[in-house]
Amino acid sequence: SDDATVGVWVLPSGDRLLRLQHSGWVCAVAVGDDIIASAASDKTVAIWGLMSGERLHRLRFEDVVFSLAIDGPLLACGSRDGGTTLWRLADGQRLMHLDHDPPESSRPGADEEPHPIHAVALQADLLVCAPADLTTVLWRLPDLDSAV
Repeated sequence: SDDATVGVWVLPSGDRLLRLQHSGWVCAVAVGDDIIASAASDKTVAIWGLMSGERLHRLRFEDVVFSLAIDGPLLACGSRDGGTTLWRLADGQRLMHLDHDPPESSRPGADEEPHPIHAVALQADLLVCAPADLTTVLWRLPDLDSAV
């Protein structure tokens, strides 16, 4: 939202349960079993308790995060600089960072700027990223059982 908040409503009543405040406009949200992750224009991602609204962690980035995905104990964050970072939700620890290297382009005028990651999906050991260069990137993640 452009008012720097995330709203959580109770369905079907429509009563607002929570209003979570960022210091920049909100550009991505993901919901897990008992967690909300929200990304803002201030280059942070906040991890919130779903029922309490308590901010559990504040993750800092080099650039704005455009996309989020939660799968169990993990959070994937795709950013404007073309990278995707994987975090452990329990303690906010960064587990790995993956850079998207776009393929050589035969299109005239193709640039070498990083392509923002506009969408991420995470399930089990698979991470899918959709950068702005019109490709889809599938990563098979290493065994993270010991990390989570």
